[in-house]
Amino acid sequence: MLKAENITKKYGDLTVLNDVSLEVQKAEMVCLLGYSGAGKSTLLHILGTLDEPNSGSIFFHQQTVHQWNENQKSQYRNESLGFVFQFHHLLEEFQAIENVAIPAMIKGIPQKQAFEEAKKILIRVGLKERLHHLPSQLSGGEQQRVAVARALINKPEIILADEPTGNLDSYHTDELFNLFLELNQEYQIAFLIATHNLKLPELAHRTLKIQKGKIVE
Repeated sequence: MLKAENITKKYGDLTVLNDVSLEVQKAEMVCLLGYSGAGKSTLLHILGTLDEPNSGSIFFHQQTVHQWNENQKSQYRNESLGFVFQFHHLLEEFQAIENVAIPAMIKGIPQKQAFEEAKKILIRVGLKERLHHLPSQLSGGEQQRVAVARALINKPEIILADEPTGNLDSYHTDELFNLFLELNQEYQIAFLIATHNLKLPELAHRTLKIQKGKIVE
């Protein structure tokens, strides 16, 4: 479904990714395991068209992503992908339900329908009593669940998660991992999760290790 082929990324003389290739199949949960600075975030950003490689290609359903124009890439990010980051990036002045509904409204879904869908998803991720809370009124684990709900609103085929438990304690880390497993099974959404947490590989279908910008399976 999603494929990276011979991706190289440099910043000046620093090579962050060196000839990296990987594939993620439909409904597959893949763990990208590596320490800080290994190149995990850069790779996810390139897969999600948030950054460009110096060389190599990205394919989505065999279409060459880097040949798309900016409107096509924006549509890809909005409709086919979901993003979950270490920092939740919620809009502080908006309630949980509003944060979740925004990507749907950007897609063109009417506001009432977007809010109804946001409510359903927030209830599904365990936030029935937090629909109208601001991010500042939520715990770290709750904020990350809102971010997951936001990633789900447009029914993506794959979620790219970059150190999603980096700011969570062990209890909330386990909660989030279990939620990912449930969503993967229920909705058949693929996950590519970049992490240095050694517990996640036990739960994933497959683990790729990245060291110094190279995949070492």
